[in-house]
Amino acid sequence: MATTVDVRVVTPASFALLWNAGNPTISLFLYRVVENAESRNRPATRLPDGRTRRPPIPLELCYLVTAWAARPPGQVDGAADQLAAREEHRLLGLVVQARAEAGTLGSAELYEEEPTNPVFSSHDTVQVILEPLPVEDHYRIWDCAELPYRLSLTYKARVVGIDLAAKAAAPPVTDAALVFGTGAPGATRCRCAGPAGTGARPTAPTGSSTCPTGRSPSSRATLWAGGC
Repeated sequence: MATTVDVRVVTPASFALLWNAGNPTISLFLYRVVENAESRNRPATRLPDGRTRRPPIPLELCYLVTAWAARPPGQVDGAADQLAAREEHRLLGLVVQARAEAGTLGSAELYEEEPTNPVFSSHDTVQVILEPLPVEDHYRIWDCAELPYRLSLTYKARVVGIDLAAKAAAPPVTDAALVFGTGAPGATRCRCAGPAGTGARPTAPTGSSTCPTGRSPSSRATLWAGGC
């Protein structure tokens, strides 16, 4: 077996080229992306500057890992195919062995395309597990590529997070009210409560931003039902 093995991230459009690859190759095809159900409902966190940030979108990446042995161009006899099949089996065995020895991947093992602008933080980890895929689903992948079925491994990488932008700080809502009805002619409703204990809803002249009670309009949220 050759000492150099190519590793490529591909789509099914490249499978036909790999069939007659000049060097032994291991291909990685990302065939499914799903959200991790256990981590998707984590609460938002508040940053030191007052902004809030929702947790990263937790994703699970599913890969089809296929070994492609070097086959002499135009040589399709049974003996050559048997040698190529044995080499592909050894390559897949090396993949299983390397994955088992590596364990959970830390930030040092995760690939960074631009080291000066890292994607992963120092505490990020990714767990890669061997996950069976039904044989019918394997056949569907190869049918779409219009190629004969090939022995492959299926792995799931979890949990890969996609960060969301932090939201600007806003005053917290301390009081809320559901107001029914319409305002008096020529007046607009003030978005604050009336004097304590009265239950009144004061009004202010049209176009005025002054609250008759002196309370901050930003400290409450009002839901209006009906015209006003």
